[in-house]
Amino acid sequence: MGVDVVRFAKQLSELGVVAQPRYIQKPAFECEVLRDRRTFGGSSVPFRGLKTRDDEVRYDRAEYPATLRALSRILVMPLNEFFRPEHIAFIVEAVHEAAEQCRRARV
Repeated sequence: MGVDVVRFAKQLSELGVVAQPRYIQKPAFECEVLRDRRTFGGSSVPFRGLKTRDDEVRYDRAEYPATLRALSRILVMPLNEFFRPEHIAFIVEAVHEAAEQCRRARV
């Protein structure tokens, strides 16, 4: 939609729909267990020493631009099997209104 996800989540929240920008804040390879290469015992797997290759696995943000772009665009919204049609209609209306407000703010 070309709208900042943080702004969109804020607009939705102001309209009564709980919404949070991003599901996770960083890619998995930046989480402690992968970043610090914690492995079971001294195996170093999956970071090195696989039978088919001995090269070291490296993670660099620059190599994953699509991952970072996707993470920056995720919007988490409520939805569950107990929502009735009127709940869904309320959320849909709020999404339309929030999108319109964000669009107007860009113009």
